[in-house]
Amino acid sequence: MSSKIRGRPDFSLLFVTLFLVGFGLIMIFSASSPIALIKHNSPWHYVMKQGVFALIGLFVMLIFMCIPYTWWKRQPLFY
Repeated sequence: MSSKIRGRPDFSLLFVTLFLVGFGLIMIFSASSPIALIKHNSPWHYVMKQGVFALIGLFVMLIFMCIPYTWWKRQPLFY
């Protein structure tokens, strides 16, 4: 039985991604809050909508971080 030794995840890539997502949410708020307040009576409407998709994307990213890249190399994507 061979034991596979997994390396550490790339936390610097994770932190840069989290920073960019947070910065993007701030930019969405600053650009869309007046329009969202007029159309939806809440300046947070578009930020909350985008935040839900950001959380889904981060959750999927965390799942994919746990899959070794060698597994992807073995999978035939195109025949």
